[in-house]
Amino acid sequence: IARRQRQMCIRDSNNALLLNAGDVLHGTTFATISSGQSVVDAMNQMGFSAMAAGNHDFNYGYQRLVELNSKADFPILAANVIDEGGNNILDTDIIYDVDGIKVGVFGLSTEETKTKSSPANTEGLSFVNSVETAKAEVEKLKNSGAQIIICLSHLGEDKESTETSTLIAENVPGIDLIVDGHSHTELTNGRMVADTLIAQAKAHGNFIGDVTLLVDQNGNLVSKQAKLQPYKRMKHLEANKNTLDQIEAVTNENKKVLSQEIGETGVELVGKREDVRSHETNLGDFIADAMIKATGADVAITNGGGIRASIEKGKITKENVLTVFPFTNYAVTLEVKGSIIKDALEHGLAETPELAGKFPQIGGMTIKYDSTKEKGAKVTEIMVAGEPIDYEKTYKLVTNDFMSIGGDGYEMSVSYTHLT
Repeated sequence: IARRQRQMCIRDSNNALLLNAGDVLHGTTFATISSGQSVVDAMNQMGFSAMAAGNHDFNYGYQRLVELNSKADFPILAANVIDEGGNNILDTDIIYDVDGIKVGVFGLSTEETKTKSSPANTEGLSFVNSVETAKAEVEKLKNSGAQIIICLSHLGEDKESTETSTLIAENVPGIDLIVDGHSHTELTNGRMVADTLIAQAKAHGNFIGDVTLLVDQNGNLVSKQAKLQPYKRMKHLEANKNTLDQIEAVTNENKKVLSQEIGETGVELVGKREDVRSHETNLGDFIADAMIKATGADVAITNGGGIRASIEKGKITKENVLTVFPFTNYAVTLEVKGSIIKDALEHGLAETPELAGKFPQIGGMTIKYDSTKEKGAKVTEIMVAGEPIDYEKTYKLVTNDFMSIGGDGYEMSVSYTHLT
């Protein structure tokens, strides 16, 4: 944020906010071994101003997220998340004085957290309507003197999402900037929707998002621009020594566990996001087959979104496994009719050919489907052990605990008999 006629460098701490759109406390071995504390410590050292609560930030259970919020030197914001008593579990908003300008920041979390983190992690919580929450936050912050309003959003832009940041921008006047996450969208120069600038910096540190808001001497916002700074172009910059030392200390301690070799592969095992969320891969097959071997089930279905990385050809370490499986799910065997397997596959394939975390990686069966057909009618053939599936026969289905309790929307399996 800079004043016209005396514009200041964005790196000056007097006129900059450092914001994070969520999904940072879980998903890497650096984070999960300490249940998120190592990330909070690093973000404290870096001087973050605020972050939104992403769906995967709930992966240790919401009580742990509340605990981490208390340990952070910055607020973790989620204005639309309430408990059974109607109380917000996290901070809702904050106002900063940025070079004399009052900037209000509020946070929104995706309602998809109920299914895109294990449902057990948010039991008892409600994710109230994001549009109505945003309207109330804009009014509250303006009444408190905010001259600029920023929505720190973990709603994203996925086509499968009901509530998106575009929906907020279209329906909630008064938001100057939405710093967005969740959908891993690369917005090179941001995107204007109505009078709101939406900025998103893809994912995994590929970019640093740089937004400049220019105000005149009367405090009126006169222009706003967004751009992405590729990380690979910034590697030449000298790292902050204190932050680097902190990261290296955690990394070296973790190596004692992560460097242990547990296997070997003669080929690359493919687990990239764009692959496992759209089609069968050899890693998906391997995982599903391993689940069947471990449990004796007839068939296996696991969600592509639960596979988070590939494994390169060569030795396999514990770090490889924990990187592929950061959620540490376990296998659950169910007794279900063939018709339920069909329903589960239809659900998993509903968004094809678009990417979806619920895309089914399978074992013990082969299927044919037509991605051009309507949702619920895409599957044309299911073969189990070389025979057409019998919709009235009971099969042993192995899946993961996340899906067995309705994760990724696989609700058809919730009421069936759990064997293990």
